[in-house]
Amino acid sequence: MKFNDSLHVSQLRVVLHLCGFLVLLYSLSMLPPMVIALLNKERTYFAFLTTFLTFFSLGGLAWRATRHAGIQLRTRDGFVIIVLFWLLFSLISAMPLWMDDGLQLSFADALFEGVSGITTTGATVIGDVSALPKSYLYYRAQLNFIGGLGVIVLAVAVLRCWASVV
Repeated sequence: MKFNDSLHVSQLRVVLHLCGFLVLLYSLSMLPPMVIALLNKERTYFAFLTTFLTFFSLGGLAWRATRHAGIQLRTRDGFVIIVLFWLLFSLISAMPLWMDDGLQLSFADALFEGVSGITTTGATVIGDVSALPKSYLYYRAQLNFIGGLGVIVLAVAVLRCWASVV
């Protein structure tokens, strides 16, 4: 299969446009734990602030650079966007955990924590979760909440497609 047959440049721009917007939007989820860290005088605010600024900028840049891409999505484009977004979602979720020197998590451990949160499994590599700063306790709960919403949205989309076939 050739590149031209699988995904044209115009579709690639649409995928980049929507993923940029979703990354920009998701970066806003770093603000509530950052505020909690500031209110509790925790040093963890810097990890959330850095993650927010980095991905708000990158997402905004991708979204803005492809703003003239006509939004014509095919089913295949939708699946590509969903897969890419879940990968990006996992990476973004891992960043504040990885950047904080107090947690001393490797990137693999931080990624595991992020994926665990957004998939709502609740698994952890952190020894004593109750000893975490309040901002991270909130962040873990927020990841589970957002991940649960994502599962519901995905289920509704799949059921809707399945219902139209049946």
